[in-house]
Amino acid sequence: MSLIDRLERRMSWVAIPGVVKIIMLFQALVWLLNIFRDDDMLLHTLLYLDKDLILSGQVWRLFSFIFIPPVGATSFIFMFFAVFFTIFLGSMLEEIWGSFKLTLYIIGGVASVVISEFLIGFPNNSIMFPTFLIIESILFACAVYNPNYVVRLFAIIPIRLFWIAIFAAGILLLQALNDLRTASLILVSLLHFFVVFIPGMKRSIQVKAQVSSRRNQFENAQISKDEALHYCEYCGKTEKDDEELIFRVAANGIEFCEDCRDQLRVLKSDEHSPSRIIERSSKKTRPPRRKGKKERWSYDQEDSK
Repeated sequence: MSLIDRLERRMSWVAIPGVVKIIMLFQALVWLLNIFRDDDMLLHTLLYLDKDLILSGQVWRLFSFIFIPPVGATSFIFMFFAVFFTIFLGSMLEEIWGSFKLTLYIIGGVASVVISEFLIGFPNNSIMFPTFLIIESILFACAVYNPNYVVRLFAIIPIRLFWIAIFAAGILLLQALNDLRTASLILVSLLHFFVVFIPGMKRSIQVKAQVSSRRNQFENAQISKDEALHYCEYCGKTEKDDEELIFRVAANGIEFCEDCRDQLRVLKSDEHSPSRIIERSSKKTRPPRRKGKKERWSYDQEDSK
């Protein structure tokens, strides 16, 4: 039993069914309230992650930043897509892992982002970036398990989940190339993803390498199409010369064709024992038929005469 399974048996109360759905509904609520307040960002300033404010006593910021929506108030289409698509990804992961493991993964993502804040620090103008990184980690996890799953982007465009993850990773890569600090924040914030999947990816690469090596060995060991399988030790004929020619093997392992069967007296496993043809008959020998009562009675009468 793995460590995660033991934790699940002892700490099953940690599991939150539908945890991703709950998070995204809170994000949608914050987004709507922000619209009603004319986009004054008051709720964002009360929830965003800041180590100085945490150390001053506002400890709710250790987890409240996850309720900040990843898009602005004017991006209705993108917010609608982000909510429903992330809920879909969360449901997929929950079916694969279960509520406990998914909750641990989300907690690991929150912890990774908090570590990034305390070690490096997010810029003041990027209060949505931590939430975006956690959503990206959910997307990457789903892409690892179901890379070929086809998603209808905006309910129209069919695209594989693998390519959506590649596009998201490309956005993060471009941001990382522009700033070394941003690159460090991304790497540390995705630490939980690396811890969960890198060992499995390493084992998968090793298994694929072993399978490829065995396949190459098998292909190299195969008989080529031009090479004959049977060969007569006397006349040198093969099945290439005559497809209907029958080949047999003697007891001493020498192979010969049907045309050379008369030369079997030469084939000897040693000097004293003649060779034998390895053959099996499909007909079974029947035991002798027992005489019936009438036959036995008539036989006894003849003997008495």
